[in-house]
Amino acid sequence: MNDNLIGHGFIDYAFVFFMIAYAYWAGQTKPHRILYILPACISCFFFIPLGSMLTADKLVPIIYIGSVILSKGANYFSSNNNNDNSWVGRVWLLIAFSVIIGFLYTNYYASYINTPLIKTRLLIQIISYSNFILIFIIIRKECTKLYGKQRLLKAFIITTTVLCFYGIYQYFAHQFGWSYRGIVYSANKTGFGGFQGGENLVFRVNSFANEPKRLTYFLVISLIILFKYKNELIKKIKLLPYCFLFIIHGTVLWLTYSTSIYISIGVFLLFLMIYTLFINFNKTLFRQLTVLIVLGLSTYLYQKVYLDTLYEVRVDKQLEQEEIRAELKGQEFILDYPEMFILGIGPGNYNFALAKEYPGKSGLSGHGRFLIPFNSALMTYMFDFGIIGLFLLLIPFLKILFNNKIASKNDFSIFIIFLYCTAITLNPSSTLFFFIGAFEGVKNIEE
Repeated sequence: MNDNLIGHGFIDYAFVFFMIAYAYWAGQTKPHRILYILPACISCFFFIPLGSMLTADKLVPIIYIGSVILSKGANYFSSNNNNDNSWVGRVWLLIAFSVIIGFLYTNYYASYINTPLIKTRLLIQIISYSNFILIFIIIRKECTKLYGKQRLLKAFIITTTVLCFYGIYQYFAHQFGWSYRGIVYSANKTGFGGFQGGENLVFRVNSFANEPKRLTYFLVISLIILFKYKNELIKKIKLLPYCFLFIIHGTVLWLTYSTSIYISIGVFLLFLMIYTLFINFNKTLFRQLTVLIVLGLSTYLYQKVYLDTLYEVRVDKQLEQEEIRAELKGQEFILDYPEMFILGIGPGNYNFALAKEYPGKSGLSGHGRFLIPFNSALMTYMFDFGIIGLFLLLIPFLKILFNNKIASKNDFSIFIIFLYCTAITLNPSSTLFFFIGAFEGVKNIEE
């Protein structure tokens, strides 16, 4: 069955180099054009096998910013809003401080853990966090422009629609033995997602994402866009195409069989219901949430046996997997050493901390050759930056939660709330900073 899998190859180089060239061209001509490709950069997993895998989302922001500075000047990305600059400045300081903490802990764990990964892990994670801020800065600037919000949302829907089409093809290709791109783990290793459901292997769609669960939150965001702008979209593209988009996104989301996103959606809906009932009552939102909950309960009762079986396979049995065990060991470690989480232990060092504390059970596998990552972004932030850093990274969420005026006026509030809920079970960091940037850009226009 693996003979029909397409792994790393020409398309990876073509995708990455096209995105780099486009980013440079956009920076030299009309910078807002970057909005058309950034959703694809952060959602599609194509890479150049150099170092930690060079993907478009790692390369495009710095290439684009450099190009814009060359053509428009360094002041292009400056913001007149001191609140924006203060939060970004604090995050930069947080990253800089975490380098010092991380360096100290890296040297400490190096005397206990024998792995080549310890030499590069801190640097790679620092670059990743810096890249998230660059994405934020780009989106914030472009969303302060006329039609910036519309361009971003349109590009996002188009991107996820392409992902859905390929996801559907991927599903049928697996069934009928056609060639398709699977989950590309490295330049030399390719597989596909699946789980044993009774006697049959159930295939999990990942489209062009690096794995099924990473695809899910992009699809949910597009479903929220479709739901939120229903009247405008139906007026513009007509009812039938709108329904088609809704159905295909929902279908591919289901075919990922990702329990992480089901939990995230549940937390998200529960949060919205509590917010609507006890913080800022919204009759329309309350009615919509009630309809969604009734539909969800009806679906569960109609397919109770199947869904209970799916839960047993996808949740109970997952507790035996390395990644889930890492999450549980991470929680245990926090409870055992709370003093370490005032400032954190530095970006990426949680792998080595867990490997030292639980040898052979968490952190690293394959005799130190492979990382066992956390699924949860919030837990990752806790280990990387401590409770102080976590609070700083939660400020955009808290700003929305405790300022009803901002929450109700800014269209991007709902996406940020969803992504923070998702951060409990998944790590959507680049997408989260993407939408925080959009939120701040739109807020600057309104102010």
